[in-house]
Amino acid sequence: MHDFKFDARELKNDFNFDAYKLKYDFKFDARELKHDFKFDAYDLKHDFKFDARDLKRGFKFDVYDLKHDFKFDARELKYDFKFDACKLKHDFKFDAYELKHDFKFDARELNHDFKFDGYDLKHGFMFDACELKHDFKFDARELKLDFKFDAYDLKHDFMFDACELKHDFMFDACKLKHDFKLA
Repeated sequence: MHDFKFDARELKNDFNFDAYKLKYDFKFDARELKHDFKFDAYDLKHDFKFDARDLKRGFKFDVYDLKHDFKFDARELKYDFKFDACKLKHDFKFDAYELKHDFKFDARELNHDFKFDGYDLKHGFMFDACELKHDFKFDARELKLDFKFDAYDLKHDFMFDACELKHDFMFDACKLKHDFKLA
């Protein structure tokens, strides 16, 4: 019921973690995770930090009802990544420098500020943020392949920096409520 620290720097095989109703801070270090990883953390109540700088295989993360700040560092994520964060309640920061493969992010009902840095994003990116409630900043300089963004009912300011965007870009923002800036 208290702080949890998991160090899996050289985890060699598949890993399945179920942490229903985890109540306090969680820190996961998986810098050299070698195989598929599945994490279900329904009702995660406090801050969460995940460091997966050299994650080598597929990753699936479900955090329904995440209640507090979340920081994900995946600077050299090598394979497909799927993140489902329905009803994310607080600030979210995602650093994905040199993300190498497809990325799918589903953040329906994201309620607070969101910052995404995806320098050198190398493959397809799909972001579904229905009912995004607060400011959103997306920096995707040198985005290399197709990008699809769905932001129905985006409620506050949106800033998108896509310098040197190399391929197709599709942005669907029905009912955009506030300022939109694209650099």
